[in-house]
Parts: sequence; structure tokens; C-alpha cells
Amino acid sequence: MISTDFVMSLAKVIEFAASAALTELIAVYPESFYYISLITTGEGHPPISTAWPSEALSRAVQAALVRDQHQESNPNTARYNFEWSYGESPYFGFGDGHFSDVKRIIEARPQFQNLDIASACRETSLRLLAAESAIANMDRAGFFSVFGQRESLVINVEVMPPCEENTTRGIRLNPPEAISRWLDDVAEPI
Repeated sequence: MISTDFVMSLAKVIEFAASAALTELIAVYPESFYYISLITTGEGHPPISTAWPSEALSRAVQAALVRDQHQESNPNTARYNFEWSYGESPYFGFGDGHFSDVKRIIEARPQFQNLDIASACRETSLRLLAAESAIANMDRAGFFSVFGQRESLVINVEVMPPCEENTTRGIRLNPPEAISRWLDDVAEPI
């Protein structure tokens, strides 16, 4: 079936790209990462990586407190605003150049403006399945162990704006002890 072949081949290309980008990230910034995700849109645009280490979160919170010192700032509020925010991460889009083959493949696929709603939804689902498969393959191969204890790392493939499928994918991709805080803090209800 063409869909299965497409998902498997795109998953391999995403896995290669994500592995290269994240390997470069940890080589340049050997920090304590607790969140790594591939971000896309409801239209299934090529994924963009994002990641948060504890050290960068502390820096972001401190910078926000200094910036807002004239206001009544709360470190817990600042932390909450940054902790799971893909776009606020200083590493959002890090290693984007590694995703050029992913972009080329997705751009060669049918364009959404030329598809009916059912076909567009199916195409998006195939792209998300490929990204999730890539991350799951990396996890099964032990890739994420270089980031520390797997039980302390949330991995995901997320659509922005958030939707309940992000929660479902997060649950499938993570052990319960890794995902519990993310579920409590920011997960969309299922």
C-alpha cells in the first residue's frame, strides 16, 4: 500500500534528520534536557525540533524576573510560562538544516489547497504518523539515553495549536513517570 510505504520512508528520513539535529544540540549544549519534541501544524508542515534543558529554563526564568522586576513577578508563574513552551525554547528550530530532505519530500506531496477535506486530513495523518514513528524508533534504539534518564525526559510530536492528539501521542511515546507532569501541566484533555 502506498500510504504504508510513504509513512515508512518518511519516518526514516525524519529519524535521520532528528537524530542529526539532536546529536548536534547535545554536543553544542551538554545540558540536562527534560523535553524534546517535533512541532508541526494541523496542515502537516515539515516538523521543527524544540527542546528544553533545566539550565535554559532557569536562565529564561531569571531573565524574565529581571526584565519584569518593576512588576510583581513570581518565579513560579515565569517557570510555568516557559517550561513546556516549544516556541519560547532557546533551542526551537535548532539543527533545522538537517531537515532539508524532510522538507523536500513533504513539499513534493499533494498541496492542501488542491485536496478535499478528507484527503487533506489523511495526508496530515500520514505525516504525523511518520514523525511519531521516527521518534518511537529513536526511543526503541536507545537514542534518548544520551539525554539522561529516560524517565525524566518527555518526547513528543506535537501539532500547534495544541490538540488532544498531542496528549494521545505523548502517552504512547513516554513511560508514565516521564509524562506525568506534562499531562498535569499542559496536556489537552482527551
